[in-house]
Amino acid sequence: MIYENEKQLLRLIRYIPILVLAIITVTILIFLYFENLNNFAKHKEELHTNYIVKSKALIKERIDNTYDYIKHKQQSTEEELVKTLRDETNKVHAIIYSIYERYKDTKTEEEIKDIVRSAIKPIRFNNGRGYFFINDKKTHKNLLH
Repeated sequence: MIYENEKQLLRLIRYIPILVLAIITVTILIFLYFENLNNFAKHKEELHTNYIVKSKALIKERIDNTYDYIKHKQQSTEEELVKTLRDETNKVHAIIYSIYERYKDTKTEEEIKDIVRSAIKPIRFNNGRGYFFINDKKTHKNLLH
């Protein structure tokens, strides 16, 4: 019987360290698993936050670039329109002056105004969207519209 107890004791001595080591190993693995899971969640949140910040910065940059492009286009279009208007106005002024110089000695003021109206009325610019009008400085009336 002592022999049997000694055998059991020897088995216990042989298997208990392995069992204790297995329990410690499983406990450490479970701890590391949850620690890594927690680190993964933190890292994921950090990546998500960084992505949002970078995306916002990129969108803001693109919006700013688009705004600058639109402002530049608007300014260049306005400058081009002013130049076109100035050129067209100078041409019409030259026509009116030429008509006046030609008929000032032979026609009345009203006849000259009628000739100017008929000469200027069909003139269009800016792809047909622009036209000229004439105001009389003396009477402040619109002579051509």
